[in-house]
Formats: sequence, C-alpha cells, structure tokens
Amino acid sequence: AALLNALLEKIGYNQENKLFFDTLRIKTDKKEKIRELALNNGVNFYYEGDGIIGISINETTTTEDIYEIEKIFAEAAGVQ
Repeated sequence: AALLNALLEKIGYNQENKLFFDTLRIKTDKKEKIRELALNNGVNFYYEGDGIIGISINETTTTEDIYEIEKIFAEAAGVQ
C-alpha cells in the first residue's frame, strides 16, 4: 500500500486517510474516467460518494498489480 500511495502521490493524487495499513482512499474528480479504465483492464475498485475511490491491497497483490493501478490513474490524469 505504501508503494502505491507514493506512486499515486507522484502523479498528483492524494489520499484521504493519512494513516493506513492496506486500504487507500483517493479523492478525485476523475472517478468516472478511472472507473472506465479500470473496468477495461479488469481491475475492480470500491467507489464511494464524493469522488472517493477505495483501493485495498493484500498479500495476493503483486508489484505488477500495483503498477497496473498506477497506469490506470496516470492515464486518467493524462500523465504518461
């Protein structure tokens, strides 16, 4: 979760919970674009109200999964 948090912060996203263990809560105005990209890539997030996207990381999450999530968020932000 710490790696994903650092990667998302680097491309301009901030999470709502500053203390975390395995779940990030990202607030964004790009929620619908991220949802579309995630579904197209077979990735499932939790979509809360107010533009919050929840991402849970566990022991089955690979480094490749983390970079796939980063890629989705980067594309939604227009970052290559």
